[in-house]
Amino acid sequence: MKDANDFLYLHFSIIEDDMRHDLDSGLLRGWRLPALIALLSALAFLPFLGSVHLFEWDECNFAECSREMLVTENYLRVHIDYRPFWEKPPLFFWMQAASMKAFGVNEYAARFPNAVAGVVASVVLFLVGAKLFDRRFGVLWALAYAGSLLPHFYFRSGIIDPWFNLFMLLGVVFLFRRYAEPERRYAWLLAAGGVVGLATLTKGPVGFLLPSLAWFVVALIRKYPFKAWILDAVVYSAASLVAASLWFGIETIQNGFWFVETFVHYQIRLLTTGDAGHSQPFYYHFLVVLVGCFPASTLVFLALKKNDADESSQRDFKLWMVVLLAVVLVVFTVVKTKIVHYSSLTYYPVAFLAAYALRRLLAGDLRWRGWNTWLIPSIGVWFGLVLLALPIIGLRADEIMPYVKDRFARANLQADAGWTGWETLIGGAFIGVVVAGTILAAKRRVVTAFFLLFGSTILLLNLTLPVILPKVERYTQGATIDFYKEMRGEEAYIYPLGFKSYGYLFYSRKPPELSPVAVGVPEEDWKEHLLYGEIERPAYFVMRNTHAEKYDTLDELTTFREKNGWVIMRRAATTP
Repeated sequence: MKDANDFLYLHFSIIEDDMRHDLDSGLLRGWRLPALIALLSALAFLPFLGSVHLFEWDECNFAECSREMLVTENYLRVHIDYRPFWEKPPLFFWMQAASMKAFGVNEYAARFPNAVAGVVASVVLFLVGAKLFDRRFGVLWALAYAGSLLPHFYFRSGIIDPWFNLFMLLGVVFLFRRYAEPERRYAWLLAAGGVVGLATLTKGPVGFLLPSLAWFVVALIRKYPFKAWILDAVVYSAASLVAASLWFGIETIQNGFWFVETFVHYQIRLLTTGDAGHSQPFYYHFLVVLVGCFPASTLVFLALKKNDADESSQRDFKLWMVVLLAVVLVVFTVVKTKIVHYSSLTYYPVAFLAAYALRRLLAGDLRWRGWNTWLIPSIGVWFGLVLLALPIIGLRADEIMPYVKDRFARANLQADAGWTGWETLIGGAFIGVVVAGTILAAKRRVVTAFFLLFGSTILLLNLTLPVILPKVERYTQGATIDFYKEMRGEEAYIYPLGFKSYGYLFYSRKPPELSPVAVGVPEEDWKEHLLYGEIERPAYFVMRNTHAEKYDTLDELTTFREKNGWVIMRRAATTP
């Protein structure tokens, strides 16, 4: 063991020594380094985007909204199942629709906009970090973000949050610049309001709320003059309103206030109720950030220590990041609906604090603690064990099934996922990397340890996406998506019973004539109409096996297929 420790120490320590030198000379001077970061980010985020189907609910939901934009050629109002979808504004769907125009209606196109956001975010973090500290810090911030689990994974997804969070981060950066460059006060306020308005166009008023609330808290801490702050807030809010009105205003003028009013009511419901069963303990988001942002999250507490050597602008920006982190955690702790990605804006300040800690460790003015060392394996090994266990469970599913009490889960395990056993190398290798990082950190080669961890996390996710996730998906939704794809072009209705789904809309490529709107049946009556009404086409009902017995007594329904816990029942057309 001693020899292994010495090997790691000697052969990796050169990385840390090199990082003690600036990156302002040689081949990486000027624009070359941000260009290299963009290229490496593209290589990290763009491959394998289409290697696994879109997951329920959000990925399928958003991709279907974008697909229906193309089908209906209505780009001003978002639709789902060809009826108005008032939960989200359209900016992200415009991006997805443009991507689908370029790449076709598929998984790669649905996720491509967020991969682009990953490239843009990496360059933005470098440029902001380099402006505040130096180019080395910019590299550390970009790497800490791209090399942590959930931050990296979100750029490989088809959900709204990556662009939403990037716009909000830019809003915070521009608000900070208003005080760093007071001579350009109004230019920065207008820029901040503009990008926050784009955030509002991406997901809703929370895009305005979070940066504004962080600004208000910083203003209280720094005791900014109240009258000047009010004037600034008016300019900033006006710019945000103008940007958001690019769609909200046009929608209201064209169709009245109903759509916007319904949208606002929905946002209030999310904030005040546990919507869609997403009620979680109060500490939920704290745990998500700590575990999901590994390995960057293990450095956050170390970074909070005050540093008198920082310049005033550096101290101020650190305050903005700490406040932003706290505001997001507090807001979504109070909010009743708790979903993993709701707190994803925290990933930027977490990565900033990780980079800040690494910078101080490089400078030698921050001491690494023993408890920090043990925090690395306590989180990282857990992830490795999960990845290691998945193929083992898949290969031994027959032996495990008798011990699984839930009938649906037991049937899921019957899926032929195609495990070979080689997949265990991914989880095993990651555990090895975490152990190596722990050893290096214990030897005070902390920056080397985190370069190893960040780089390995990027590699891990690039292997997990094409190798492990498609096999896991066979258990969760493989049978249903196979059926939906088979039904493309069929003149038949499909309806999920007992569970919420958007996958049947996207993967069956549902045409407008099969929607409740075209048939002339209200949405709330659609299920009853398909089960008991007069239908001119056959109807297929998808349900879990635990739910199927509820419909076994209906003479009109026959079992069409049963596979991996999913039951598909068919009702024949009642009219010619």
